[in-house]
Amino acid sequence: MEHIPEDVPVSQFKELLRYWNSKKLQRMSKTNIENRKKLKNPHTAGKRSFALVRSKLEKDKETSDPLSAKEVFVATRKRKVGRSYKSSDEDTTSKILKWRKLKHNKTKMVMSPYRHLHLSWDLNIQDV
Repeated sequence: MEHIPEDVPVSQFKELLRYWNSKKLQRMSKTNIENRKKLKNPHTAGKRSFALVRSKLEKDKETSDPLSAKEVFVATRKRKVGRSYKSSDEDTTSKILKWRKLKHNKTKMVMSPYRHLHLSWDLNIQDV
C-alpha cells in the first residue's frame, strides 16, 4: 500500500480501499458518471452554494428589484473568458444569450414613452 495519508490509521485505510473496490461502489460510480453526462446545463459555482451566490448578487445589485431565477442561472453557469463547457456549451450559452437579449429588450421597453404598455416578460427557466 502506497501513499497512505499520515492521519489515517492503516486499518481504516485498508477498509476504505475495500469499499472503493467493491462491486456495489463501482456500479454506483458508473451510474453517477452516466447521470452526470446527461446534465444539460451544469453549474460552474464549484464549492460555493447557490445561497452564497444569490447573497453576493443581491449585495452587488444596483436596483431594488428582486433577484430573478434567471440572474442566478446566468451567474452560476457563466465561464471565464476563453473557457467553454466540455459538453452542452451551445445549449447553456444560447440560454444565457437569450436571457440577456430579453433583459435588453425589457430595458428598451421601460425607457420608451409607452412604458405604461409594458408587458410581463418573465419566462420559466426552461423557456430561456
